[in-house]
Amino acid sequence: MTESADNRQPQLLYIAQQLPQTDGSLGLNLCSQVVVALLSRDFDVSLALVGPTDTRTLNDLRVSLGVLHATGGFEASSADRPYDKSVKQYALDQLGSDVVNARLQNTIQQRATECDVVIIDGLLAWAYRPAGLSLPLIYLCQSIVADQFAELGMLARLPYRGLAAYERSVFDGVDLLFAEPDLAADLSERGVAMKTLQYSFSRPGAASPSLLDVDRNLTAERIGYIGYLSDDKNLASLMWFLEEIWPALSASMPQLNFHIVGQAPPRELRELIAQAPRLHLHWSSDDQLLFDKRIRVMVDPLLHESHVDAKLLNAMARGIPLVTTRRGLDRAHPSLRAGATAADSADAMLVAIKTLMADGKAWKTRSNNASGIGRAQLPAYELGHTMRREILRHLTTPGAD
Repeated sequence: MTESADNRQPQLLYIAQQLPQTDGSLGLNLCSQVVVALLSRDFDVSLALVGPTDTRTLNDLRVSLGVLHATGGFEASSADRPYDKSVKQYALDQLGSDVVNARLQNTIQQRATECDVVIIDGLLAWAYRPAGLSLPLIYLCQSIVADQFAELGMLARLPYRGLAAYERSVFDGVDLLFAEPDLAADLSERGVAMKTLQYSFSRPGAASPSLLDVDRNLTAERIGYIGYLSDDKNLASLMWFLEEIWPALSASMPQLNFHIVGQAPPRELRELIAQAPRLHLHWSSDDQLLFDKRIRVMVDPLLHESHVDAKLLNAMARGIPLVTTRRGLDRAHPSLRAGATAADSADAMLVAIKTLMADGKAWKTRSNNASGIGRAQLPAYELGHTMRREILRHLTTPGAD
């Protein structure tokens, strides 16, 4: 990757296959939305949507996913060409058209000249890959498309004859392929090169939350926080909570204890905690402590942090109700917003915590919402974080293939 004088973020071109828009999905499934939103934190992402779309959808995608550009929905022209015969019927099924739009392809080709990496998401997006450029070509595999037709009868399978071979040629034609580990194992068993698949088997270790069923009756009058305490942004948000909310909260709930879990706490934080009653510091990154200490409510102010999606997702997946700030939640992926309680001010955060501490019905509702949303989305987030980490490594490692 060539660095410019202004040390710009790497440029990423994301070519995604449109989904039928029947459920407000914005044309991308949840996994694709999560991956794009995560990548947009570290890359300037240009999104190209393959299939029918409109300006409103593209604008919604740009705003909600944080991408720099979103393009698609071009009119047909005489320069359009048919899809490969192996995927023509599948293209008709999915997109309502069996031709590759020349205007979109030209736009993608021009955009690619400014990019450092290209991601293909969806089998029908493969035909739009840029040509003649020495860019890493990455494929996001969410399923083996040919398997959808494997159980059909002989006559029903005829329109999809050759689809499996075409799909395999895509797998063999990319530099890296990312899939969830179980699917990656299946692809490996079918002969896809381990060199292409290798990063799909790595999981974010410490970043992955503990998943336990939380019983409110087994919790105590305790709130918790977990985060890397030497990070300036994490520390600033936590100190705001300790200075602006904890004194009033502690005075109004004299039995309440606050357990803070994290590594590398600076001296100012250690001294503050040592001098204050009912504040407890645990030098650890193991979130099992949150369950062992019977935490009833989690807090995360999220005033300054980046990558708020990951912090919220991990908190929700644990099933312990989370209270955060409106500012933090507004910077998160929209699909996470029903899983946490957002406060607009210090006073509102204090009220939200007290309500969840005292109201068992409200606690149960928020716990169910959090764990339902968090655990359903966790695989997509783990996949997205793996992609983000390995793509950055691939771009910055000299001599990377």
